Amino acid sequence: MDLKKTLYKLLISATFLPVIFMFFGGMSIPSDKLYLSALIIGHAIALILHENILTFFAIDKAFLPRVVVMCLLSAGFLYLMELSLPGFSIKELNFSEVDLTVITINPIGMSKYATIGTFSALSALMYMLFLKLKD
Repeated sequence: MDLKKTLYKLLISATFLPVIFMFFGGMSIPSDKLYLSALIIGHAIALILHENILTFFAIDKAFLPRVVVMCLLSAGFLYLMELSLPGFSIKELNFSEVDLTVITINPIGMSKYATIGTFSALSALMYMLFLKLKD
């Protein structure tokens, strides 16, 4: 992997965490810019590492193994950052009730671990979408 491809993947994957933060309110981000940049760049590196892990374990780089490995890496990284990074905390994610006259969706509350899983699945799927669009 050359430097140009790596920097491109790092830039693309670094945009996913702030985009997810904008749409959902399940995490509180650190106010210090150094901690925030460490969180964003670290999450981007965790998404990029999935290719090396799949190569190391000699697993085919199909869609499903890539998404599963990215979800696991992202969830592990977010959990470790919540334990060690000051100012970063993961809360319960609550969705309010939606009434569309035909369908009514009751309010949903997700636990802390379900919030981590949702964020990691969204970031993995977004990254795979960008990889597929690039091809």
